[in-house]
Amino acid sequence: MAVVFLCLSTAALPAAAQDSAKARILILFDTSGSMTWAVDGSETNGDGSGDPWNSRFCCPGIGFSRLHIAKNAMTKMIDATGDIEFALMKFPQDYDPDQDFAVEAPWYKYNQEAGEVDLLRYQGLTGAFDAGLNLYDYSAVFTDSRTYLCETFTAGNADEIKDWFDNHEYESDGTPSLSLYGSPFDEPGTPDMTEQELRADGGTPLGEAINAAYDFMDDAKAADTHPLAACRPWYLLVLADGDYDGFIHPVTGENLGGGDAAMGVDQLRDNLDVETWVVGLAAASTTLDQMADAGGCHYDPARSFNRTPHAAASNDTDNCSEYLDGDAGQAFLANSRESLTNILYHIISSSVLSEHSCDGVDNDCDGLTDEGFTLYCNWDGLTPPHPACGNIVCRSGRDGL
Repeated sequence: MAVVFLCLSTAALPAAAQDSAKARILILFDTSGSMTWAVDGSETNGDGSGDPWNSRFCCPGIGFSRLHIAKNAMTKMIDATGDIEFALMKFPQDYDPDQDFAVEAPWYKYNQEAGEVDLLRYQGLTGAFDAGLNLYDYSAVFTDSRTYLCETFTAGNADEIKDWFDNHEYESDGTPSLSLYGSPFDEPGTPDMTEQELRADGGTPLGEAINAAYDFMDDAKAADTHPLAACRPWYLLVLADGDYDGFIHPVTGENLGGGDAAMGVDQLRDNLDVETWVVGLAAASTTLDQMADAGGCHYDPARSFNRTPHAAASNDTDNCSEYLDGDAGQAFLANSRESLTNILYHIISSSVLSEHSCDGVDNDCDGLTDEGFTLYCNWDGLTPPHPACGNIVCRSGRDGL
């Protein structure tokens, strides 16, 4: 005889849950030169930081840069949750810890010497420019992960990631800074975690970066040995302030320069089951919307739109309109520190696992099913039960459980 279960919420929770497999989010952070601009597109001549560099100083500008706003909001996001594991990736840059080898960064001006371009130890990597396509060939600058991978998924690495957002490279005496947060973890490619900071210099290789994110996530999922790894959700969170300027299309992975195809947001979702959240910082574009659409149909409820879903246009079986009432996915749009903070809060709230419904599924990935709900064995599935009707509560190991 089949047994039908009804679930009702209760405060009692079983104590036998395993350590849950937390959701994992890879942050892809735009470090193009335009991140030194204010949200209105005006130049700030810096990124809002204020590090003493011996005889020089780096690099506050007039304040309120997109980079400074984004780093502040990301720090708040990470501080707000312990139920998600993060990793961090940026656009590729060369880095030299020696101040004597710093190079001119035209986005940074007048902070170190009056009337002069500042020197920066991070230099954006671009590659050959194709005038016909009006795009850059970034193929040679994504060969070394140390130029773009900041932090991997490591338990307890929140302080390490925040160290990239703290606007701080040097101590007051001009010596290299150790972490303000005292994190014990090493950054990729260096023997310690000194001088790590996000700086804005270079182009916007979104497609190439997403291809690198695909490789990283593929390896990370293969190396995930958690007993509950099969139910762990994975996400890519893209923060960008403009459209892509490289050969690789960030949605399809198509190589517009005629070379080998790469992996885009489409493949992240279809092959790896990784969904993508997209946030445009002072930027909205068709490409960013298509990325959000193909990456899981997430959309910004604060924006109005009416367009054909990318998935439908590409004959993709994962059509957004099938489960979002016809609304296509769309990138979030942030135009202030407050709006970006609110958007990131929405994304995190939507990504944290919880036993949100009684459905026979381990929704919070802790090895238990429907904990927090009372199971009734003799419900007919139709009539709303009531204690006066003599409903029987199922017991573990008995009554069909």
